[in-house]
Amino acid sequence: TDARLISNLTRPSERRDAFEVANAFPAFLDSVGDDEPLAAQLSFHNCHIPFIGLEEVVNDCKSGKRCRTTNRRNQTVANYSAAQLDFYACLLDLDDAIAQVLDDLKARGRYDDTLIYFTTDNGPEGNCAPAGHCDPSVYLDWPGDSGPLRGRKRDLFEGGHRVPERCLSS
Repeated sequence: TDARLISNLTRPSERRDAFEVANAFPAFLDSVGDDEPLAAQLSFHNCHIPFIGLEEVVNDCKSGKRCRTTNRRNQTVANYSAAQLDFYACLLDLDDAIAQVLDDLKARGRYDDTLIYFTTDNGPEGNCAPAGHCDPSVYLDWPGDSGPLRGRKRDLFEGGHRVPERCLSS
């Protein structure tokens, strides 16, 4: 095991951690014969606390180049908090890393005969106890949104355990 793939607060990975996983995937594909069935589970850390966005990605978000100019809470990019910008930058890195994995499957002719599941752990971070309804200010320090569902990570409410239906159909 390459020790650089293990990231924590005392010894962070040398590069963007989503790409640590994505960049290791082609070697796995190369180790399996072209006609052999395979199973792979890729566990990305993004976007878990601490979410620290790369400066260039944060700047792309600030400029509106890669982030929407308003979020679901009708905040404009100019009003995004540092935590929101870092969180969105992490999401963009995750999105780019997953695209890279899908491109690797396509390049090896395995995309069309591969079942791909995207899963996540439960809910966005930050507690909204006791009622499960968050004050709008919580999204400045604890980005992420469970949509119309009450609660967030570690809550017993549905927002800590379910994926909003509109997310499943998009």
